[in-house]
Amino acid sequence: MITMEQNIVPAIISTMCESPSLQTETTLVETRTTGWMRRSSLRKHFQVSHYDGMKVATCVHCGKVFKERKSTGNLSKHLKNLHPQLLTSSGRKPRETIEKAKSRALVIKKSLLPNFIATESVERPEEFFEVDLLIEKQLPVSITSSTAWKRLIRNKERTVEPRPILERFSSYLRSFDDELIGMMQTADYVTVAPQIHRTETSAPYLTLSAAFIPGSLNNKTVGVFVEDTQDIWQHRETHLLDVISLGFEGLGANSLKSSVMNTFERFKISDKAILLTCNQEWNNQGDNSLYDGSIDVDSDMAKTPSVRCVSELVETLLSIIVSHIRATDDAMTKAFAELDKLGRVLNDSEGLKRSLEEAEIHPIPVFTKPTAMCVWYQAFACLTYWIKYQNWLKLDFSGYEVEMKEINQAFQVLKKSIVCLSYFVSCCSVFHHMKTLVETDEFNRLSNAVVIYCTLKRFYDACHSANFNKLVSSTVDSSDFSFINGNNDLPKAIKLKVLNAVHQSVSEFVGYLDLFKKNDIYFAAAMLDPSVGHGKVRKYMTEADADECVERGMKIIRCHLKERGRAEVGFQSPVICDKISCFSDDHFESALQPDSFLSQLEVGSMEWNLYTRETITYEPEIDVLQWWLSKRDKFPCLFPLAVSLLSIKLGHLPEQNLQGVDQLSSCDGYCDEYRRLQILLQNRFFKFGLHQPPDEDSLSGSIQSLDSWSAGEDIADEI
Repeated sequence: MITMEQNIVPAIISTMCESPSLQTETTLVETRTTGWMRRSSLRKHFQVSHYDGMKVATCVHCGKVFKERKSTGNLSKHLKNLHPQLLTSSGRKPRETIEKAKSRALVIKKSLLPNFIATESVERPEEFFEVDLLIEKQLPVSITSSTAWKRLIRNKERTVEPRPILERFSSYLRSFDDELIGMMQTADYVTVAPQIHRTETSAPYLTLSAAFIPGSLNNKTVGVFVEDTQDIWQHRETHLLDVISLGFEGLGANSLKSSVMNTFERFKISDKAILLTCNQEWNNQGDNSLYDGSIDVDSDMAKTPSVRCVSELVETLLSIIVSHIRATDDAMTKAFAELDKLGRVLNDSEGLKRSLEEAEIHPIPVFTKPTAMCVWYQAFACLTYWIKYQNWLKLDFSGYEVEMKEINQAFQVLKKSIVCLSYFVSCCSVFHHMKTLVETDEFNRLSNAVVIYCTLKRFYDACHSANFNKLVSSTVDSSDFSFINGNNDLPKAIKLKVLNAVHQSVSEFVGYLDLFKKNDIYFAAAMLDPSVGHGKVRKYMTEADADECVERGMKIIRCHLKERGRAEVGFQSPVICDKISCFSDDHFESALQPDSFLSQLEVGSMEWNLYTRETITYEPEIDVLQWWLSKRDKFPCLFPLAVSLLSIKLGHLPEQNLQGVDQLSSCDGYCDEYRRLQILLQNRFFKFGLHQPPDEDSLSGSIQSLDSWSAGEDIADEI
C-alpha cells in the first residue's frame, strides 16, 4: 500500500541542500570557520590565504591557486601530476606504489585474471606495463611516439619487436570479454542499461552497461555461498560492455537496434538481456520495437524485454506538465524563473545563507542541470518556508542591499502566483513520491513495477474526476489521493490550470502503460515476490488484465521450472527400504482417487504450489531477498529465478566507471578506436582488480576532448 508520506518536509529540504549532486559549484565551498588545510600533510607545499571571502591555497612551487573545497583531492592531484618528485621524497608515495604493485601481483598470482592476461604480464612485462600505464592514466596514443616514452619502456634485451598498441588493446579486450562471457552464461538474466553520451563536438556515443549475478542459473554461487542480502549485492557484477559510435547524424531505429543486438550476440546474452532504459536521449533515438517485452511462446526466455527506469518515467511525465503550464500561463512561467533566480542569489552569499540558517530556513536549492523535478523541488522548498521567509525579509541586511533588492522583487513576482504554485506542488507531489520510493533499496526492485504503474493510473483517473469538480475521497485500505483536492478554498479555475496540464501527459503515460502490460517479465517478478504476488496484481488491475498478465508471467516461471527439471543430476547412491511401518506419523496425499493421474503434474508444479501456500504467512516487514535466502533449500528450483528477477532494479544505471567517454572524437578514426578500446580496457582492469577506482577529482578532470591534447596542453592536467 502506498500512502503519501507525512512530516517529510525537513527531510526533503535537508536532502536537497546537503546533496552535492544537487548543488552548484558555489555551494560546495565551505564557510570560513572550517579547518581546511589546517593540519593537512600538503600544507608545506601550499600557502593558505583569504581572497574574496574564501580560503585559497597557492602552490609554493609554481604559483597555481586553488579555491577551498570539502577535500584536498585536487591539491594532491596537482602535486602528483606536476611535482611528483616532491611526493616521492616524502616517503609516502613509494610505499603506496609498493602496495599497489603487490596488490596487482596478488591478483595475477591468485589467477583472478584471464589466462592470456596473466601470461602477458609475465612473458611480456614491458608491453604489459605500457598498456597498463596508457589505460590507468588515460594517455593519448600520440605520446607513444615521443622520445621520452620510448626511453621509458625501452628494453635493451628485447629480441621481439613490440606489437602495435591497437593490436595489443584488441587482444587484451578479447581475453577479458571471453572471461566475461563465461560469467554471464551462469546468470538467468543480464540487465543492460543503454545511455547516449555527447562529446565536446556533439558526436553521440552509445554505451551499454551490464549488471548480473553470476551463478544464479546453476545455483552455485548464489545457492551455496550467499548467507544474507548483502552477500547477494557483493556477488553482483557490473561491467561496461561496449561503446558504439552513432555518427553525427545519429542512427535510425533499425540501425540502433542492430548495433545493440550485435553486442548482445557477441556476448551471447540475446536470450537473457533486459534493457533498463534510463536515458531520455536513448528513448528519443530508440524505437518501440526495442521495448516490446512480449514473450515468444516457442522460446525459452523473453526476447529483449525492457524495464523502464521509474525516475526517467516520472521526469518525462512531469516535464510535459511543466512545459504546458509554461506555455499557457505567463505568471507561472515568471514564477518558475524567479524561483531559480532566488535560489542562486541566496546560495551565492555566505552571509545570507548563515542568516537563513539562524532563522531555521533551508535555502531554495539550486541545480546545475535543471529538470522538471527541480522546478517542483524549488516550489516545494519556497512554499514550505513561505511564512518564515516573509518574517526574514523584515530583518536588517546592511551591506546586502543589491542582493535584497533582487530577493524582494522575486518574492513580489511569486506572490502573484502563490495559489497556483501551491496547487501545482500538491497535485504533482505524486511524482516526487514515486521517485523517492524507487530510490530506496527495499522498494527498488522489478516486482514493484505493478505497484508503480497501477498507482499512477489511479492518479490520472483521480485527476480526471477532479477535473469535473469531484472531490477525491480518502481511503485507508488503498492509495490516498485526497492530495489532489488541494486546499478546499482554492478556486476551480486555479485547479483547472494544473489539471489540464496533467491531462496533457495522459497520452504519454498510456504509451508507458501499454508497454508495461506487454512485458511479461514484470509479472513473473511480481509472482515471485511474496509481498506482491498474484493477489496484489489482481487488486490493482482489472480482472481481465490481471488474468492475462498473471498467465503470461507464469509462462516464464513454468519454462524455468521445466529447464531446471531437465538439469543433469550427478551420481547418487540408491536408498534401499530397510524397515517400514503403517503406524508412522507421516501424512500423505491419498492416491486412491479415480481422477488422480500423477502424469498430469508439470515438472516443478509441486514446488510452485508449496510456494503459493507459504506466501500466505509472509510478514511484510521481512526483506524479500532475505526471505528467499531462508527458503532456498525449500524451493531449490524457484530460488535462482527469484533472486535473478528480484535483484533487477526499477531505476538507476549500474555503477560504472565511464571515465573518458566524452574524450571520444569522430575526426580521427585511429584515435577514435584507440579511445574506445582504452575506455573499455580501463573498465576491465578496474573490474578485474588491476586498477583502483579513480577519485572524483580525477574523474571530472579527465573529461576533456582530444583537441586539447593535440593543442599541446599539459598532459598532467588531463590525468
